[in-house]
Amino acid sequence: MLRLSEFKFFYPERAEATLASAQPIELPDRGLHLLTGPSGSGKSTLLSLIKGLSPHYSPGTFTGKIHYKNELVDKDFVHKKQNEIVYLFQNPLNQIIYQNPRLEFCFTAESQQISYDRFVKHKTSLEEAFNLNALWSKKTTELSLGQAQRLLLSSLLATHPKVLLLDEPTAFMDQPARKLFYELLAELKEKYLVLLVDHHLNEVQPIVDSFIVVDQQGRVTQQHDLKPQESFDFAHLKSQHPLLQNSEGYQINFEQISFAYKKDQPLLKDISLAMRAPEIIAIRGENGSGKSTLLKLIVGALKPTSGQIAQSSRVKDITKNIGYVMQNPEDNFICDTADEELLKTDKEFVNIFFPQKKLNLSPYSLSEGEKRRLSLLVHLNADKKVILYDEPTFGLDQKNKYFVAESLLKFRAKNILQIVVSHDEEFINSVADRVFTLKDGKLYET
Repeated sequence: MLRLSEFKFFYPERAEATLASAQPIELPDRGLHLLTGPSGSGKSTLLSLIKGLSPHYSPGTFTGKIHYKNELVDKDFVHKKQNEIVYLFQNPLNQIIYQNPRLEFCFTAESQQISYDRFVKHKTSLEEAFNLNALWSKKTTELSLGQAQRLLLSSLLATHPKVLLLDEPTAFMDQPARKLFYELLAELKEKYLVLLVDHHLNEVQPIVDSFIVVDQQGRVTQQHDLKPQESFDFAHLKSQHPLLQNSEGYQINFEQISFAYKKDQPLLKDISLAMRAPEIIAIRGENGSGKSTLLKLIVGALKPTSGQIAQSSRVKDITKNIGYVMQNPEDNFICDTADEELLKTDKEFVNIFFPQKKLNLSPYSLSEGEKRRLSLLVHLNADKKVILYDEPTFGLDQKNKYFVAESLLKFRAKNILQIVVSHDEEFINSVADRVFTLKDGKLYET
């Protein structure tokens, strides 16, 4: 059993508690329990406390106690029994060590001194469950974030843990992949205690045993039934922002584009596509299908193996005219503080995404959801002709996802071409003028 006493947690130099619970929280040895609440409310911090990373290995002050099976989760527990409670981070890039996926898969078990016989017995079933054979020929730097999550979760399960702390494991999965993952969770909860952070409430709720709710003020409560959530009308959002045709808009044309990271393994094959401002183009597809690669080709980070990309700008003007919201939020930051990152951003959008929040702090100190919001704001700039978004809604709750959708539609009215890579069907349907699916290297309009 996992038990949290009444507690408070303070980050350094903050007078107000980041997290606080006025009642103890008790969880049984098995089951699935959903941590839910607004983006940036402290859900990841709560997982870090349960794992024992905070405050023992990261700064902060914790008043309270956490016990697992009557043992205090302190620094000594984390050191000696680290395989009892395992933690999948929200951003998998912060957890990968090796370039070789096989070594990465084996590392967790090796570091926790799991016997070879016990490890091999479990390895085959995990390879099948997570389709790992498709990853062995790649480098970890070549994996999509969804593939990286699969690799890391399987490596954690190979250690035979008792408690799984999963922070947004479905953030980079499409709906069919999420369905399969939730089916897997329904099986895992019969063997493990699973604490899950996930914003796909309607999909995961049927298999959840209880809810741990963290509100905007960081107050933590345990509930057996989730109270009705604030609803947002995604279905009619686009009709409130009609598309204004403009034949003079910025243009990007793919002309028989092909690309391969390795000569004998083509990723993109003879793709032709004409795009023109002010439309919003959405591109979806399975993890590793090449969606992010398409965006990198547009900004010139990669060169086509064959074919060409014609744009309205000269090559040297591309960086000035194109904004690129990269999949990993931290890749978008170059300044010391969040305020500096936002000097060119319309204050209207800043106030929507960060109401009453002081931003004179390092962007790297924000929660993953807040980092995603900041990375979007950095590029929501009316001086741009094109804005590219790679998974813009991951880690965001429904409220902030709605704000993102509304922002894209407002920028469409400014005659900006926007290209969105996303697994989020609700979001895609609320903003996209045209939707394409990337499959087997080909782009199909759907």
